[in-house]
Amino acid sequence: MSAKQLDVIFGPVTDVKETYISINNMAHKVKLELYGTPDAQLMVYWSGEGRLLHAVFYDNDAVGERRSYLPALGGMQASSSGNNRVARNNGIALDQPATLYADASGYEWWGGERPIAATLVKSSLKYRVITLSDDFAELEEETGYRYWVPVWYLTKAASDIQEISPLVMQASGELPVSWYPESEGHAMLLKRGSVLYAYRRYGDWYGVAAPDRDNPDRQPGLLWVRKDQLVSMGKAPAWYSDVKSKEAASEVLSAVVRSELLPFVPQKRVREILGEPNFVEASENVAQYDQKARTLPVWRYENAKTQLVISWSEDGKLSNYQFRDVAGFSSFGLTGVPGPFVPSQPVDWDWRYRSDLAYNFLIDRIGNVLLVAGEDGGFSGMHENSNLYALDSDTGRKIWQFDFGHEAHFYGLSSDRKNIMFLKRSVKDGEEFYKLQSLQISTGTTVWEKTLRFKPGVLWNISLAVSDDIAAVLSQFTMDSEQKGQSFLEGWNMKTGKHLWKVKLPDSSEVSYTSIANQPVVLVQSNSDSANDGELRGYSPSSGKMLWTLHGRRLAGERELVDAQQSTQKWRGFWTRTTDKLIFVDAANGHDRLTLDLPADTRYSVIDDRYVFKNQETDNGPFPDDVELNSSLVDLQTGQSVWTVSGKAEYGERMDGVLFYTLDGKPMAYDLNNGRQLWDSDLVTAGPSVTYNGKRINASINTNIQSTDANGVYVMDSRNGQAEGRLLDVRVGYYDFTPEQLMAGYLRVIKGKLYVGSSNGYFGRLSKLR
Repeated sequence: MSAKQLDVIFGPVTDVKETYISINNMAHKVKLELYGTPDAQLMVYWSGEGRLLHAVFYDNDAVGERRSYLPALGGMQASSSGNNRVARNNGIALDQPATLYADASGYEWWGGERPIAATLVKSSLKYRVITLSDDFAELEEETGYRYWVPVWYLTKAASDIQEISPLVMQASGELPVSWYPESEGHAMLLKRGSVLYAYRRYGDWYGVAAPDRDNPDRQPGLLWVRKDQLVSMGKAPAWYSDVKSKEAASEVLSAVVRSELLPFVPQKRVREILGEPNFVEASENVAQYDQKARTLPVWRYENAKTQLVISWSEDGKLSNYQFRDVAGFSSFGLTGVPGPFVPSQPVDWDWRYRSDLAYNFLIDRIGNVLLVAGEDGGFSGMHENSNLYALDSDTGRKIWQFDFGHEAHFYGLSSDRKNIMFLKRSVKDGEEFYKLQSLQISTGTTVWEKTLRFKPGVLWNISLAVSDDIAAVLSQFTMDSEQKGQSFLEGWNMKTGKHLWKVKLPDSSEVSYTSIANQPVVLVQSNSDSANDGELRGYSPSSGKMLWTLHGRRLAGERELVDAQQSTQKWRGFWTRTTDKLIFVDAANGHDRLTLDLPADTRYSVIDDRYVFKNQETDNGPFPDDVELNSSLVDLQTGQSVWTVSGKAEYGERMDGVLFYTLDGKPMAYDLNNGRQLWDSDLVTAGPSVTYNGKRINASINTNIQSTDANGVYVMDSRNGQAEGRLLDVRVGYYDFTPEQLMAGYLRVIKGKLYVGSSNGYFGRLSKLR
């Protein structure tokens, strides 16, 4: 039925909304059209392509009780709340609270196809009944999520379900398989001799995993068959351990997983059903942000046709899972698309260091010392811990560690890269002070330190920049202080600790801070939100004298440009912005060297000193509030676009005339010499990547969800982009606004070694892939 036909029958649409529904565990934006009034209302769901997905009509009966009616759609017959015998006999009504008496499969019901088990629904939560059909109830939990469940699980009888030792059963004749004991309709009709697997019992009924070999893409959850319709064939196998069953048909394993992996099932029961896992990995960090990183086991079951990943709670009960087969994937407690279907690849680590914090990114290698940033992954004000630590690159031994806590990260390297300077705020006995500390990078030995003390409440802001072996500290004071809101910049020799100079700055200034790039000037930015009113000044690090001034400028931030590899900073300069231009400035003299247009809603991503991506927002999505991106590859030598595509291009790397990059998360390869696209990969949530041992190594990072294996590191064939394996026990997650310079530190190749960070407390090195 079309929208026009509905208008003819029901009159004009009274309201239109955009909402999201879950299809195959993925959120899809849909259009919801409402007809009539709340007392008698038709709700119609359309896909973005205009396909009718679902319709339900609500009204009240003669005594004012709410009713629901689902019209026939596709292969589904019409049904209504009035057809639901179980609801009628057990006082289950629309818009009323309901209790789920047993954990159950949660079904999706879209497009007129038979319901498919897509998730699990916990009996421990509170629910409200939204819709009733003949055998199902649509439930809404307090968070707003909705699920269809067989209505019998809302009765006390469901609490009497018992587990049994797994059995193989055979149908003694043509066999109707029920959604629950004595259901009105049937989930499927099986032929005589069909094989099922019994795992539960209720009275004279067996709860079974019933593979539907005729519809492998629509496997149900736990179903029910009368005992007298089955013949026992003995004990069921432990599917991934039993030699004869390791390569069982994927629809069999799919039915078993969807039927039996219920919330809180213990590890012992899973071993009984599936056998020992093929691999055990470490989970994402489960500790609080103010504690050391801690992980829990994650079980992986893999064969040629299926993959199952199970996460566990502290007490060894099932927390969530993700399963994949020919039908796609199903999950409980997770959302998002998993990584490509490839085997796990064990890693022969040269060494692997376990750090204090969850997130670990390589910042730099200096001689034999690795500088690694540790982050707790806190977000939106919940950040508690971060650090910078040094490892021996040969052994992985920790040399030293500097803890920032929840304070700002102020540090920088000397020009010979032998010393590192830190500035950190501390509070002791109610007194606030700042410690300026110079360390020897190779040993962590303190070269010198100085404590900067201020009267309580007089300091508005403080920051650090390092330039040509000078540590420059900018102090901004409040209007209530003796300094009356003034700002001062003063310099210390990083090697000796000698105080060299102090200058007064114009009011409302802030020092530019860069942790690694050592510029030949100290940059000071006037504290203005507008580029028109902004002013940049360059100060001599040796004398504190002002060398040049740029009016109508601000330093470019990550909203305008990101240079994750700090490629253009090798030019000894920095990026600035005006209202409509992005300009690279020579730090030594303040002269403009390169200018790029900066239209509204535009951001540049630096690939190297030759190319950048230009990402610009457009407004042409299928829904009114959608924002899409166009991306251009810009040649910095000519200022011209090489090509423009729809989508977000990022994470570019140029190697041997080939540009590797991602487009909306999909890895791509482009031949710069011949001007043609070489390949696109089967990864869908890609992040930074490197080339190692002739392979592309890609950090697959979904920035919106935490998935069991989407956030991992994949090995790809560099010739065609096809994924070949995932590195075992490597997680690379994303926290709120992870800086792209840190993201690039997940994977680095230095002198033939691959350095791999993680989001679950590890940092390691390997010399070869298996």
